[in-house]
Amino acid sequence: MALSSNILGIDVGSVSIHMAVLTYDRNIVHTDTCYHHGEIKQCLSKLLENIDIKNIHYVAVTDATPSIIQRNKSYDEQLTINRAAKHYHEIFGAILHIGGEKFSLSRFDEDRNYIGTRHNTSCAAGTGSFLDQQARRLNLLGGSQELSQKALLNSKKIPNIATRCAVFAKTDLIHAQQEGYSIEQICDGLCYGLAKNISNTLFKYKHARKKIVFCGGVSQNISVKNHLEKITGYDFVIDSKSIFYGATGAALCLIDDMAVNKSKNTKMDYLSIKDFFIPAQKEILLSYPGLEIKLSKYPDFNCFSSYVLEDVEADIYQNPSGISTIQGYLGLDVGSTSTKSILINQDGIPIAGFYTKTASRPVIAIQKIFKAHDQFFKTYGIKIKINGCGTTGSGRRISGKIIGSDIEPDEITAHATAAVNLNRDVDTIFEIGGQDAKFTLLRDGMVTSSVMNTVCAAGTGSFIEEQALKLDCPLPEYSDRTEGVSSPVASDRCTVFMERDINYYFAQGFGKNEILASVLHSVRDNYLTKVASIGKIGNCILFQGATAKNKALVAAFEQKLNKPIHVSKYCHLTGALGVALLLKEKQIKTSNFRGFDLWKHHIPIRQEICELCTNHCKLTIADIEEKTIAYGFLCGRDYQTNKVIAKGNAYNLLKIRKQALPKIEKKIIKHNFTIGIPKALHIFEDSDLWVHFFSRLGIKTITSSKLKDPVKLGKTIANAEFCAPLVSLHGHIKYLIDKVDFLFLPFYFEEKPKAENRRRQHCYYTQFAPSVISCLPEVDEKKIISPIIKYLYTNFHTKLELYKSLKKISSDFLFSFFDISAAFDSALEFKKNTQLNWKALYPKYKSNGSNINVVLLGRPYTVLTQTMNSNIPQLFENIGVKTFFQDMLDFETRDFSQIEPLLKEIHWKYAAQILKAAYIIAKSEHIYPVYISSFKCAPDSFAVDYFKQIMESFHKPYLVLELDEHDSSVGYETRVEAAVQSFKNHNTSIQKEKTKDLSHLHPKFLKKI
Repeated sequence: MALSSNILGIDVGSVSIHMAVLTYDRNIVHTDTCYHHGEIKQCLSKLLENIDIKNIHYVAVTDATPSIIQRNKSYDEQLTINRAAKHYHEIFGAILHIGGEKFSLSRFDEDRNYIGTRHNTSCAAGTGSFLDQQARRLNLLGGSQELSQKALLNSKKIPNIATRCAVFAKTDLIHAQQEGYSIEQICDGLCYGLAKNISNTLFKYKHARKKIVFCGGVSQNISVKNHLEKITGYDFVIDSKSIFYGATGAALCLIDDMAVNKSKNTKMDYLSIKDFFIPAQKEILLSYPGLEIKLSKYPDFNCFSSYVLEDVEADIYQNPSGISTIQGYLGLDVGSTSTKSILINQDGIPIAGFYTKTASRPVIAIQKIFKAHDQFFKTYGIKIKINGCGTTGSGRRISGKIIGSDIEPDEITAHATAAVNLNRDVDTIFEIGGQDAKFTLLRDGMVTSSVMNTVCAAGTGSFIEEQALKLDCPLPEYSDRTEGVSSPVASDRCTVFMERDINYYFAQGFGKNEILASVLHSVRDNYLTKVASIGKIGNCILFQGATAKNKALVAAFEQKLNKPIHVSKYCHLTGALGVALLLKEKQIKTSNFRGFDLWKHHIPIRQEICELCTNHCKLTIADIEEKTIAYGFLCGRDYQTNKVIAKGNAYNLLKIRKQALPKIEKKIIKHNFTIGIPKALHIFEDSDLWVHFFSRLGIKTITSSKLKDPVKLGKTIANAEFCAPLVSLHGHIKYLIDKVDFLFLPFYFEEKPKAENRRRQHCYYTQFAPSVISCLPEVDEKKIISPIIKYLYTNFHTKLELYKSLKKISSDFLFSFFDISAAFDSALEFKKNTQLNWKALYPKYKSNGSNINVVLLGRPYTVLTQTMNSNIPQLFENIGVKTFFQDMLDFETRDFSQIEPLLKEIHWKYAAQILKAAYIIAKSEHIYPVYISSFKCAPDSFAVDYFKQIMESFHKPYLVLELDEHDSSVGYETRVEAAVQSFKNHNTSIQKEKTKDLSHLHPKFLKKI
């Protein structure tokens, strides 16, 4: 081989192309990179223009590189990274690689021999594309590089940005902006969250204390590197070529192969750039027909005047010439991604609308909007008198306090009010916003049911915007570029999976417009699958939200449903319009509005934690016009009142349940050892039973009831990505481990209730939880007491298990089997009395007459503990709605024959309880269900669909909340308030329902799936 021959290494990732040119003696003579935005051929061609292609005779690529690129050989990406690291570094113990879509940690022995690799899950949180998305969301023109620089400038407290999922991280980002964190704090929180996610995923086990080579695009983010070093305690080494490891390693691997067998690789001559490519051949893939509107009448968005002022889009709907004074109402919608306002006159006619990006700074967004209003009035010499103002959207509370709002309705009420005003016949509202999606049903102009997406943003405007930016498509051009375009089928289930499909289609040679159209189909299918109920969609559908301005997306819905989709010219402002119309209805005498001059004020925002009670409320505080206003008090006090506001005899679910517990008779302590009882997972429900049991034996117990943040503590020792309840159990164990001599953690496998005569299993995590805990390095297995309690055995066998396990722990064990038996019988009687007491609470406390009651469905260890339930019960109680738990209903006297075939196939204990409770609620008046689940709960993912079908069969509204690691109730407040409104509307318009046919609920088992 001629020494002048160079080897070209190419690494095409999900967002970037990296290129490296090496000589045969392994000298790197050139490197280059660029973002490809899906234009892989064009991007690589530009990079090739910067090198002498006539000296390139061999090409090596990573295996993710599209097949349209000529190559001598493809290499596994991990292999190329390892090879490059060995080329640059003589000594290292591991390689951390963080790319655009994935990250990994590869471990090596003393001689740099490969041991193994841990990868991230399918989730993109913790990757470069995650940071790129957040930088775009924050309007940082410098991308993730600017985000890193701003993060390094922060010296203050950082907000908690989720480490569990890219979508949850966006939710936390919204909460942080609402709570007034600075852009530097938010950027630093993002970098910390990303580093924490990487640590939780890859650094569960201790590695050799050698240096760790850090490579991939994120290696250039010094803030992430600093956080990783603090979290893990390791030193991370970055070199100047750290982003080129894939390309460099591919070239090095080819050189190594040629050194062994030169004849295997044919020398190629590249005379022009086009010689590096081969024609792409599209696979025959399922495709959607072209997008075009056939049944719907799409509006003309033209108005008297439209312009942009400092990032604010202004639409002037009425000719202001000759108008000297306007009296009217101002509605604002402060959302996660955008802030909108609309001004209507006293007759309810829109005068002007304004729209801008929230960009994580809602107060600044409002000030921009107000400045645009002010400029409009001054331009036309208009005097303005605001008769009332209000806010809606996720940021309505703090924004309302700042501007002096008169009302702060939830988003669903606001959108429904606007919809009915725009079309009296509306019975269905599709509303797709930037961060969430809603499906609302109306009857006679009233909301009867409303469903919001749980936590996933795959079917929202943010996803469309992110893909448009990734594909370098300006949003105003999106619709025109996708109208009439056929497209391949992409995943509708998750943002990450959609993006992977997009990358695959690029590799197959599909064009940008085809892929952009595919995204719209995915968003539509995600919405119809995860948010809407297709069978309940009516005949007069209004599509609201800024996404409705995408004509091709409207066409996608029409194509699927074969129904006309109505869109208003105010679709992007309907939330704000609804607020203004509600103000008009209320006829407020004197408005609290502070005036449009607020844009001239500096309004500093800060955070505090209220320490006056155990709620530890997170407060957002603003100083305006020499006044201090604050938002976030659960007790209802104002900032100037330095004491908790007692609610007197206010109803509190957790409090009345605790008061209903039978008194535990304390016996004389007979032993000098202490047993710890973790109040988590399966033990939570029976914790009082076990305290009673050990008390009868004279054994001292300590519970973990005082632990404030079990999930945070549990993450420090959990060795895998479990659901929050199991991570919480880890935290409870760590809390107790140094306080007690032994830990009581029994096995609960399954039960066989006498009333049902069928087996009911606890979830898999519950079943093997004691084994998982006993394997933790922090836990001495000998300290764990793990008898088998819940299985198909009799009480005698359970007592024997308790006797044998307790006898092992103490040499002075003085109890006979009969002592154990008597204590256990007493504990069972205690539990029986407890359950009877709890059942008596519902008829005692339920609201009578036309008032509604809410029953919380779910697992007791999630719903009934403040550390896990995100204050959901209190959110209802704060607005005067009493909550109850499913075990407070009367199951014994009910006939479940209608759902018996379904119950027969449901083998999960809690899932069966939830479905039975749902059936009771569906058939009862004045009570409504709220299903509370935890992210990653497999049994709930099956049960929730049947729950929805039961409720929908009786035309009864419901609410599903999927909780994760949020330590704030901010994200659930809107859902709770909207649900209560739909419950009340349904309750006042109850029509006696006939017995429903529920045969369609029965699971069907087919040979062919």
